[in-house]
Amino acid sequence: MLAKRTDNRTFHLGRCMFRNERFTRLEPLLSNAGDGWVAVTDRRRTFPDAGSVFTLDRPAVGSSEGSLWLFRCEPNGRGGEDRFVAVDLHEPKEILDFGFADAETARRAVVERGLDLPHTPTREVVVVFAVDRAVRLELARSEIDGLWRPAADVALETLEVHRFDPARHRGARIGRRAFLLPAAEFEAPSGTIDWSLDLVFLPKVLRRIRRTIPLQSGGELATISLRTIERLVTALRDGEMLAGDPHSNEAMLARLRDATPVLSASLTAATELGDTLLQLPAVQTRLQEEIAALHARTVVDLRRELQPMVRAEIEVEEAAARAVLRDLEEQVAAAAARRDESRRELAELSREREEHRTGLAGDVEALLTTVARTADAFRQTTDVAVRFGIADAAAEAAAPWSVPAMETGEDLEATNLAAALTARERSAGFRQGALVELDAVARSGGIPVLFGEEAERFIEAYAACVSGGLARRMALDPATLGLDDLWRQSVGGGPTVLARAWSSAVRNPQRVELVVLDDLDAALECLWLPRLVARLSSPHRPSNLLVLATLMESGPERGPSLEVLRSAVPILAGAEAGAAAAAVASNPPAPTRLVFVAPPPVDPASLQRLAVDLVQSPGIDPATAVRAAALLRSALPTMGADAAFAFARDAAIQIRARTHADPGGSALERSFARLARRNSSPRT
Repeated sequence: MLAKRTDNRTFHLGRCMFRNERFTRLEPLLSNAGDGWVAVTDRRRTFPDAGSVFTLDRPAVGSSEGSLWLFRCEPNGRGGEDRFVAVDLHEPKEILDFGFADAETARRAVVERGLDLPHTPTREVVVVFAVDRAVRLELARSEIDGLWRPAADVALETLEVHRFDPARHRGARIGRRAFLLPAAEFEAPSGTIDWSLDLVFLPKVLRRIRRTIPLQSGGELATISLRTIERLVTALRDGEMLAGDPHSNEAMLARLRDATPVLSASLTAATELGDTLLQLPAVQTRLQEEIAALHARTVVDLRRELQPMVRAEIEVEEAAARAVLRDLEEQVAAAAARRDESRRELAELSREREEHRTGLAGDVEALLTTVARTADAFRQTTDVAVRFGIADAAAEAAAPWSVPAMETGEDLEATNLAAALTARERSAGFRQGALVELDAVARSGGIPVLFGEEAERFIEAYAACVSGGLARRMALDPATLGLDDLWRQSVGGGPTVLARAWSSAVRNPQRVELVVLDDLDAALECLWLPRLVARLSSPHRPSNLLVLATLMESGPERGPSLEVLRSAVPILAGAEAGAAAAAVASNPPAPTRLVFVAPPPVDPASLQRLAVDLVQSPGIDPATAVRAAALLRSALPTMGADAAFAFARDAAIQIRARTHADPGGSALERSFARLARRNSSPRT
């Protein structure tokens, strides 16, 4: 909490809330912690009491609403609801990252085409290319096409190239915008690069060539000819520099190497022009006449020169072919002899096989008699062991519910999953859409937390749809203190149920592995649950590994708080009116096994619509928005587009909400409200 910190060297990145000529107020968005930016999620707690800071510094006073500023905080000696005042204000530098693109690709995007940005960039930007190279530019917006390009006063001929460390900037962002850390100042440049426009660069190269001594006016290389081109190639190969500043020449030569594709395109255009000329009727007629005359002369010359040679070669080849034919006839005769011998050997082998089959039948009968006698002896030994209590020592080390039996049920295609879940809800007497919502949360990488009287029937019904009725159960206890305790047993060091399910899911990517973490609140979940949620939401989790959790129905402690659950979604498992009669009278569908496939990509328009709705809800951070997008992606195959959108939006809002006092709202709101009331009073 910033109110308790004395080190004011931390910089914050904030947005101007309104325009004022006397003072301004800034809304903090990011703070640099360690080597990267982190999002400011609880502003009123971090910047009490208003959740913002004000400043009288001239750089920000009078600035436009929404402009971004870097600042530090110092205690406010004037009193009032602001405990801090912003000082040392200056403009940030936005990072335009072109990733693995080379320098020429980045140059053409920024300088030649221009950038179509949905926002106004900072006055100075850092353009990153080739992963770890960067240049600094000032951008200006064109009044003609509205695109952003380098300002007119920027010296593009000799831009300084700096090293850029991408690892230091993998922190939080504002939307999709990344910003340079205040402490990440550039070191001395590693060189220069020429990013001038093609219309400026090519005439400049010609002027530089004319100033080169061997190409001066009146010399033997004064005109552009084959001799001139050969001389230029020799100069470039031998490392000779053109006339002018060495640093400028180096940047120009680098640009010339990168401009090779442009020259290649010019050659392609020249080739197309030649093809067009060849299609003219007059040219076609002349070419046909010349080709016909050349063909006639060539035929006469070939006959005179090649006819004796061809006749001699044919005679040699014919003699060789006759020799090959004689050899093949001899091989066919030898193969026929071997065929007859093989038939005789096959008849002998068939006779020996029948003899061995008769003898083997007798041996098998004797072996079965021995096995029966051994089984009787084993049963007698087992009866004695049970009678004297010895059999307990050979009991299974693993609980039978943690190692599922053989799979049952028919395969279920992903396109039929929604119908299977709906049929199971109807037969079990559950609320319509309950299992569909549970499935959407599980497949999105979240953890559905089931509680209520019908939690076990919920699990059985869901398992009957996606895993043939089989689910691995892992009981948690107070000994579960860290994330690694979910992977290795504290006693013996063997793999846990979750570890075995994870490995099985990796080996069989089309089979669903369902794991249930029983009694989540029996362990100190605050020590490891947020990290488990983060791991399951990451790409490292196999998509076909689905994890559920349950809460204790009674115990000395309350359940996990909504803050600890984070992206885990509590689901109140309750039956509808008349569920008992429906469960007895209905004929439940046979168990099925989902053939797991990854859901299709989401329409960008739906994601944009979800982002707009979430931005209007207070307290939604980027991580929660990403989880909402994952929920939307998993819900689309089993819900309608509007229902999936509403479900993802409501889940994100409820996850970040601090109060849940509307028991009459949606199923998600009722579940969050019930868990909040359950945590507000101790259970007996």
